Formats: sequence, C-alpha cells, structure tokens
Amino acid sequence: TAAHVNAWKNRLGVDEIPANTALVDMGQSQSVYNKEQINSLCMLLENYVNSDGKIMSGMIEALGLTELITVTQTSLASFMADHANYTYEKNDMIAIPDGAGNYSLYIYKGGSKTAADNYIPTGLTNLTIAMVQGLQAALDGKMNKPAASGNYYARYFLGQVSWAAINPASGYLLFWNGNDFTGSRIYTDGTKFGIGTTAPAEMLHLSNGRIRSKAVVFDENTETLPYQITHSNRRYYGSDLTGAARMFMYRDYADYKALWEGFTDAQKNEIKTIANGGWTTNTMSVAIITPPIAAKQDTAQWFVMRGANLNLNPAGFAVYLVDAGGTEFQVPNSQVQLYTSGLDLSFWYNFKDLALGTYKVKLWNGAASYTTGASVTITLVSNVTPIDFSGMTWEKVSTTPAQVNNTINASGTTVSHYPNSGNAPYTEFETVVCAAKSGTIISDNENFYLKASVTVGSGRLTSWGNIIGVGLSSNPLTLVNSSQAFSKIKQNNDSSSMKYGWADMSSSLISGGFNIGQFQSIPYEVMIMRNQGIYTIIVSTGSVSATFVKSGSNGALSLLYYGFSAADIDGITPPTACTSSVSFIEGYKF
Repeated sequence: TAAHVNAWKNRLGVDEIPANTALVDMGQSQSVYNKEQINSLCMLLENYVNSDGKIMSGMIEALGLTELITVTQTSLASFMADHANYTYEKNDMIAIPDGAGNYSLYIYKGGSKTAADNYIPTGLTNLTIAMVQGLQAALDGKMNKPAASGNYYARYFLGQVSWAAINPASGYLLFWNGNDFTGSRIYTDGTKFGIGTTAPAEMLHLSNGRIRSKAVVFDENTETLPYQITHSNRRYYGSDLTGAARMFMYRDYADYKALWEGFTDAQKNEIKTIANGGWTTNTMSVAIITPPIAAKQDTAQWFVMRGANLNLNPAGFAVYLVDAGGTEFQVPNSQVQLYTSGLDLSFWYNFKDLALGTYKVKLWNGAASYTTGASVTITLVSNVTPIDFSGMTWEKVSTTPAQVNNTINASGTTVSHYPNSGNAPYTEFETVVCAAKSGTIISDNENFYLKASVTVGSGRLTSWGNIIGVGLSSNPLTLVNSSQAFSKIKQNNDSSSMKYGWADMSSSLISGGFNIGQFQSIPYEVMIMRNQGIYTIIVSTGSVSATFVKSGSNGALSLLYYGFSAADIDGITPPTACTSSVSFIEGYKF
C-alpha cells in the first residue's frame, strides 16, 4: 500500500542527503562540506527558485534581505579590504563575481566588515545575475524607507510596501478611517479627556453632546456641584445651577412619604387630582341638600347636593347615607348623577328599609372622603305631604296706597317688586316701601320645608338698606318686618357695590352672609324648614351658602315679602333696574 511504501522510504532515508555525501564548492572559497554542514549552511534550491531556476522574490524576503550589493572584487578577502568604498548594512547581500559572469552570494550579518566570519555564505555559487531577476526591485520595494523623519506605518498592497505618515494634531487620539490613521475628536491634556473640546473640565468632557448607554453604574459620591447627578446612601440626587441637590429616587416608603409631607395642601390636592385621572381630589364640601327631608316610603326620592369639588371620578367614587350611630348605607353608583362643574351632585334612594332619623351624606372621590356637617342632613320622616299652593290669595301694602298695584304684584306663587318714585322717594337708607302676605299655608304645630327662588335685578342697590326680603309670618301685614323666619339681600355698607344674601333679619353679615356678585341679575334660593319649633334658614347661590338656625313659634304661618327702597346713588344705574321677584317653588309638610 502507499502507507507501506512511505514507511519504507522514511526508513531508508529516501529524499534525504546520504550521510556519506559531501558538497564541493568550486568557487572562490573552494570548500568541501559534509551532510551536517550542508544542512546548516545551505538551502534547498528547489525551495527558493522557480521552474526556470530563478530565485523567487518572495523567498528573498523570507531571507530578510534588504539590498543586493554588486561589487567588482573577485574574492571576499579583497572585497573586505576595499569595503570602505561600498555602503551596506546588516542583512544586505553581497554579490562577488568570479570574472566569468557568475557570482557567489554572501549575507553580511553585522559587526566588523573586515572579519570573514561576519559574512555568511548562502551556499549558492556560480549564479548569474539573471538568476536573481527582479531581486533588486523586490528588495527595494520591501525595504523602502521614508525620506523625511517622522512617524510612519507600513502599508502592504499587491506585494508592494509603502509608508504613510502618522501625524495627528498634538493631544488627539488616533482614529483609523479605513485608509489612514488620522486624528480623532478625542482630545487629552494628559489627565482629562474631551470630545469636541480642547479644555476638558472633567475626566471625560463632552462639548454640546449626548451620551447613550444601556446602563450607567454610579459610585458613592457626596459632593455637590452645579448640574450634577450623584448617588449617595441609596439615593440619587440631581443638583441645580447653584449646586443645591434634590433627591429623585427614594430608598424606601418612609423616604418617599417624607417627600409628600413637604408639599403644601394645595400641592397635594393638585397631585392627587392628576393621579385621579383629572377628576377632583380637592377637599369636597356640601353647602346644601334639597330637599332636606325624605319619606319612609317604597319609592325613589331624588336629592340635589350643592357645594364645591363634587365632580367625582366616575371610575372610582361612592356615596353613602350615614345614620346617627355611624352605620353607612351605600347609594348604588347607578343612582348617582355626576356633573363636571363640581358644583352639583344628584342621587335618588328608596328609604323604605331605613329607620326614621337624621342622615348625613358621605362622599368618596377615589382619594379622600367627606361627610356633611350637622346642618346639612336628610331627615327621614314617616310621611311627607306636599304644600298646596293653588288658590293662594295675597294682601298688599305700599307707602302710597294708590300706587300699590304699580309697585308690587302678587299672583299665584310669585311676588314681584318694581321701584316707583310715585310710591316713595328714592333713598339710600333702609326703608320698606311695599309688602305682600299670603293666606295661611302652614297650620299650628305643623313641621314643614319650603323653598323659594329669588331674582334680584342688575341695578345697584342702596348703600345702607335692603332691596328684598322673603320669609314667613303670622302677624298682621304692615310696612314693618315682623316675621318669624326671614332672608334678605343687603348692599355692602362700604359702597363696594356687592350684593349679599344672608339669613334672618337678626343675623349679621359676618355670621350669615356671603358675596353673590356685583351688578348681576343673580337668582338665589331660600330654604326654610321648621321641625318641632326649630327653624333652619339656608340662603344659597351656586356653591356658596349661609345657614342660620333659630327657635321660634309653632303657630300658623303665611308667606311674606318685603320690598325696600332704591336710589340712583352712582348716577349710572337707574333705580328702576333694581326690580326683584320671588317664587315659592316647593314645599312639604311632615
């Protein structure tokens, strides 16, 4: 087999130089070499020449040759004696002619140029220059050196070596652009690095640039510099232009809670509202519930609450009725009507299963709860009977009796007042100029609830007096107020032209009044309820209200209206613009 043949070849030393072989050099040196010397000093010709017997340039490069020196001396000794006439360096090849057109090749290994030991014979003799065709060009191409001093790198392409300068501006890191080494945008002053700047202020300084990274790992750092992000004690800090650092990551719940505790109430409410989908989380309030009574009957009964911040989040709210013992009864959300204004909220409830008594209303807006106060309640009674306003009669009086019909009109459930100089002179002072009283609508010892809607004209009121009053009375009708329950509109004494609604003639602006606007035709509501001799009077407009509670008679009552004087005190608004009216729109007995 081929394996057997190769094994015998290896055993017999086929293709090897026999041990008894000698190499006789008939050139100038005329030396004889044995096998060991041949292996040490000579090269196999077939490894270095082509099929034409010419030395291949690639093999010359493998020898590390740099230059071929052709001399005229015909022996190494004579060449060494005349070496000063030649320029050659370590590893250069010396070609010594024999006078017959052939050459012996030696490699100068460095050292003294007059010592024969420093010239290594290649073992190639009797060579013609033709046999090393292209040798000089190959050596020149391999060992070309730049003419000028500097920093270079060698470029090898298609067997040729060329040199390219490396000369970036001082301080810049090198950058390979695919063809050359050039200066990059990264600059260093020896201790700091800058990108886009030659004056780095930090270890790494980017001028007008951004960093994008999958992650950044921070070391512990307690320093505070302007515009800095640091990590310290499991917290991250960001500093402003003054270097003041603020936390933006908190290590635990207590840490985060401390942040919230530092906000003002207004800031807390604003954040809560945002977190609640834009629906209010501000402090809710309910000024009035109408009607304030309900019957223990198997029927749906509607109620309207007016106040502030009642625009609850539809996705998370609740309405409860709360009895005197604190037990809560939830009103199904499907029975609640929400309004975006935040001023109103309506709901209905069937009270048939609840015990008689007084119920507060509790609201939940998704973030906080609110329960109405003691004066804003729903009283559950056994039975409620609507007040019959049909066929109601009125008696009227005025300063000038002949002008009564030109000054005041009373019909059905409505009374209207028209300022009239023919009835009484216009004056700034508090003077009743007309009044109207209905027949008896409330009997002795009857509990009741009554609601009236009052409209005040857009004219300016007198600076001292009132323009309108509405209430209940059991006394004879005169131009002097003698009511049991009363509400009125009063002009502010400092002439700031603001209308005020307040409860009961005996209460003050401070305890029972509120601002309802300037020079506006404003409707407001008056609610009067009597329960076992206790009168509750509520005056409201929008989300603003005033409440007054007083004890009074349990006797029979009639509706009562008073009209006050008007005056042209600003020279702009005529007194005739100060018209007003009242309509009694709802009433129950219980």
